[in-house]
Amino acid sequence: RNLKVTIYKLLRKSEKYTKTDMVYLFKGGSILSFGKFLNSLIIFGVSIIWANFIPKEIYGQYKYLLSFVGIFSLFSLTGMGTALTQSLSRKENLNLINKVLKIKIKWSLLGTVLGLILSAYYFFLKSNPILATTFLLISIFHIFINNFPIYQSILVGQRKFDTLIKTNILINLISSLATIITILLTENLIILLFVYLIINSFLQVKTFFYIKNKYTKEAEKDKEEEQEVVKYGKQLSALGILSNAANYLDSLIIFNFISPVSLAVYAFAKALPNQFKGLMKNMHSLIVPKVSGNDPRDIKNGLNKKTSYLIVIGSIVFLLYFIFTPFVFDTFYPKYSESIKYTQLIALGFVVLPARVYLDSIFNAHRLKKSQNFRTIFTNIFFIVTLLILTPLWGIYGVITSKLISYYASFFLSLIFLKKELTIKL
Repeated sequence: RNLKVTIYKLLRKSEKYTKTDMVYLFKGGSILSFGKFLNSLIIFGVSIIWANFIPKEIYGQYKYLLSFVGIFSLFSLTGMGTALTQSLSRKENLNLINKVLKIKIKWSLLGTVLGLILSAYYFFLKSNPILATTFLLISIFHIFINNFPIYQSILVGQRKFDTLIKTNILINLISSLATIITILLTENLIILLFVYLIINSFLQVKTFFYIKNKYTKEAEKDKEEEQEVVKYGKQLSALGILSNAANYLDSLIIFNFISPVSLAVYAFAKALPNQFKGLMKNMHSLIVPKVSGNDPRDIKNGLNKKTSYLIVIGSIVFLLYFIFTPFVFDTFYPKYSESIKYTQLIALGFVVLPARVYLDSIFNAHRLKKSQNFRTIFTNIFFIVTLLILTPLWGIYGVITSKLISYYASFFLSLIFLKKELTIKL
């Protein structure tokens, strides 16, 4: 009890500097972050096994292939999930869920065609039966992995967040255990990928039907609503193509223009920063309702001060990460000591990460979509261009530099656009 009182007092005192309800963020953030923390812990445990039992060459090829699972998701209309969530938050509609799934599967067949083309390319032109076989597997199983997770839209739409957290943890745990067992038994790339694909496909399909049957019911067909959801979902998917493609482009370029070993080194360098960014993004859903009711004048007047405080917090996090990273890698990833210098450089993004989460929350809370979309499109194009220029010159350093430049550019654009938009609202 004394500890709770002490934490409460510290949080209240910190509000003088952060100008934010820290008790609210701590309570809500602890609930949202619990699931993410457990999933991160599981991922961390699996990464230790990968780092110590699988050669870098094999791991680099494995990460390259998983990138294509993500790339093929672009054909699955990724924006459909958000559109479906918004509709289901208003009323249950089993017919709509089935319709959205059918549309997603139909479009994802384009990914299957691309996978078969790549399989044929590696078999006939590159004489690489291993990559040919793996692309054949991906062309089949990506349909299940990329489409059936729309059960998450059902749970979010009905605010079943505890069920969503438990479900994600269970799926991640089962998949990770299967991966660990496979790693301990073999280094065969085809088997490693096949186990990942078959286990995750089964879990996603099984979970979808379980959630759908438990939390939805038949409803009268509403053709107008269905058409609206499909149209909005396609619009969101189109807007997200560039940013989703940019997420995987770095891996493709490193694998094809540097080496699979370099991709393995880079993958471990960005693994821990990505998990931390995921934890920070949980705060977004807590900040949005807090700032949505705030007067634009108050937000604008306190914007510079609050952003500065958040940058100070981000800088402290960066310094701590920079100091302790060598210990973490020497202890858990001794074969990847080369990744230390890269992960420390990637962590420079931590400096503005808390501030950027706050700015993004204001964009969403006050529905400043036009500026937000322009910023996203501009920074993604900028990232792709700098990536193509700097990677041949500086290798992995070039990839990381292009990411950092575009990330900071996005932050400063957010600040500029927000000041402009909030001034217009006054």
